[in-house]
Amino acid sequence: MNRTIQRLNKINSLQKFEIEAPNVNVLGYHTRHFDVCPMAQELFKHLISMPLDEETKGMVRSAAQAADNIFRLESEVVSAGVATQHQYEEAALLKDDFEDIMNQVDLAVGMVHDVSFMDNHIEIIKGFLNGNQ
Repeated sequence: MNRTIQRLNKINSLQKFEIEAPNVNVLGYHTRHFDVCPMAQELFKHLISMPLDEETKGMVRSAAQAADNIFRLESEVVSAGVATQHQYEEAALLKDDFEDIMNQVDLAVGMVHDVSFMDNHIEIIKGFLNGNQ
């Protein structure tokens, strides 16, 4: 009986770590809000398929976290139908961080990745400022 409970607990804890498409397991960071951006899904699937050193892996994870937080803010704003100035400023700061990190990743891997898609997400949030949408 005790063994059965242990097995069930193990199964339940493993299920918490499973992620469903369109979210991505980015080197241990499980995204939650990538459903709003197919371009981000493709970018990070590409990045995690590359041979990366440990420092670059950390940068890729950090970029995924910044992107995920932008998408979270966008989802909250769209759901509420309004954005606060704070939400907009936070998203803009996260976008700057995301771009800075991705520039470092590009240098490390010797490639240039187009991350201009993130501008559209900031514009969506901006469009909801003061309930303008």
